[in-house]
Amino acid sequence: MNRLSNLNIRSALKCVITRLIFIHSIFLLSVVAIASEQADIQQALVGGEVKQTLSGDKKKIYSLEQTILHDIKLSQVQLAQLQEQVAQHKKLAALEVSELERSVFKLQKELKGKQEVASQSSTKMATDANNIKALEKDLTYIANNISAYLTDDNDLLSAVKPNAVNNSNALSIVTELDGLTDLLELLDERLKPVFKPSMVVNAEGRLQNRDVLSLGPNHYFTDGNLTAGTARFEAGVFKQVNDFPKDERLSLLALQKDGFAELTFDPTLGQLEKLTQAKEGVVEHVQKGGVWALPIIIFAVVALLIALLKAFQLFRLPAVKVLQSNNVAQLYASSTVFKAGMGKLQRGLFDVALSEASKQARDDKLFVLLDQYKYQLTKWISLVAITAAIAPLLGLLGTVSGMIETFKMMTLFGAGDPSVISGGISQALITTELGLLVAIPALILNAVLTRKANRYYQELENFALLLGQGDLFAREDIKVNDAHNKAVS
Repeated sequence: MNRLSNLNIRSALKCVITRLIFIHSIFLLSVVAIASEQADIQQALVGGEVKQTLSGDKKKIYSLEQTILHDIKLSQVQLAQLQEQVAQHKKLAALEVSELERSVFKLQKELKGKQEVASQSSTKMATDANNIKALEKDLTYIANNISAYLTDDNDLLSAVKPNAVNNSNALSIVTELDGLTDLLELLDERLKPVFKPSMVVNAEGRLQNRDVLSLGPNHYFTDGNLTAGTARFEAGVFKQVNDFPKDERLSLLALQKDGFAELTFDPTLGQLEKLTQAKEGVVEHVQKGGVWALPIIIFAVVALLIALLKAFQLFRLPAVKVLQSNNVAQLYASSTVFKAGMGKLQRGLFDVALSEASKQARDDKLFVLLDQYKYQLTKWISLVAITAAIAPLLGLLGTVSGMIETFKMMTLFGAGDPSVISGGISQALITTELGLLVAIPALILNAVLTRKANRYYQELENFALLLGQGDLFAREDIKVNDAHNKAVS
C-alpha cells in the first residue's frame, strides 16, 4: 500500500513539473514574440494603426500573463497539496517502520531465548545419551556376568532350559514350580563358598599348597588347621599378604566346614595395611633426613635450653621501683627505707649513686654498671637468633645434598623405579622441614626474650638517669643518719 501511494505521489509530481515547464516555455515564447513586435512597431511609422495594434497586443499579452499566473497559482496549490500528502505518508510510513522494528526486536529476543533453550536441551540430551550408554554398558556387563555364571554349570542350564520355553499348553503350573524349585536349589548350592586347592607363596617366599577361597577381588587361604590369612593374586600366583589371628582363623575354618560364618575382609585390597606399615615415628622420620638433620637437631636443643634458662632468669626479675624526678632529694635522705624493696640490679645502681659525691664520677660508674647489666641481661640470647637464622640454611643444604643423591641414583638406575630415588627425595624434603620447624619457634623465642631484656634494661637506665640528676647536698647529713641508725641497731 505504501509503495502504491508513493508511486501516485511521484506521478503527480512529474505531471505538475511538466506543466510548469510547459507554461514557462510558453511564457518565454510570448516574451520573445512581444519583443519582436515591439521592434517592428518602432520601425513602422504608421502612427494610428501602430497605436491600435499596440493596444490590441497589450491586451493579448495581459490576458496571456493572467492565464499564466493563474496556472502557476493552481500549480503551486497542487504542489502544496502534494507535499502535505507526502508528509502525511511519511509519518504513517515512519510509524509502520517503528512498529516493524519493535516486532523484529521482539522476534529476535524470542528467537534468542528459543536458541538458548534448544542449546540447553541439546546439552541435556547429550548428557542423557551418555548416561544411557553407560547404563547400557553396565546392563550388558551384568547380563554377561549372569550369562557366564549360569552357563558355567551344566546342571543349572539343564534345570533352566526346560522351564524357560514358554509353551502355553506344554507345561503345567506344577511343572513350572518344580523347575523353579530345582533352580533355586541349584543356585543355593552355587552360592556356597568353594575352596579350591592352589599354590600360595608364603612370607618366606616358599610355595605351599593351600585351600583358597575367592570372593571377588578378596582371596583367603587356609591349610585346614593352623594357618590362615589373606592373599593377593599377582602374575598368576597367589601371594600371602598377612596371617589371621586365632578367632578369624576359626571363622574361616567354620566357613570351609559348614558353609556359613562371619568373615572380615579388607575393602582397600591391602592398601590399608600398606598405609599402616608406612607410618613412622619421630625418630624414623628424622633419620630419613640424613646427616644434615643432626646439626639442625643439635642447634634446636641448644637454643631450647638457652631459651628456657633466659626465660627463667628474665621473668623472675623483680619490678624496678619507679622514681619521680622531684623526689630524688627525699630518696637520698631516706635511702635505707627505699632500698628495702629494690631488686639486686636496681640496688647496685643505687649503691653506686650513694657511694660517689661527684656527679661526673657517679655518672661514669652508673654508665659502666648499666653496660654490665645489659650484657648480663642479653647474654646467650643471640645464640637463639643464630639458630633461627642458620636452621633454614642447614635445611637448604640438606635439600641440595638430597637432590644430588637423587640425580646420582637416577643416573645409575634410571627413573623408572620410584623406590630408587625416594631416599634422596626424603632427605631433600625432611631437612627443609626440620630447618623450618626449628627456625620458626627460635625466631619467636628470640623476639620475646629480647623484648623482655630490653624493656627491663630501659627501666634500669631511666632509674640511673634520675639518680644522676640528684644533687647530694645533704651528704654529711646522710652519713650522720647512717651512723645514728647503726648505733640504734
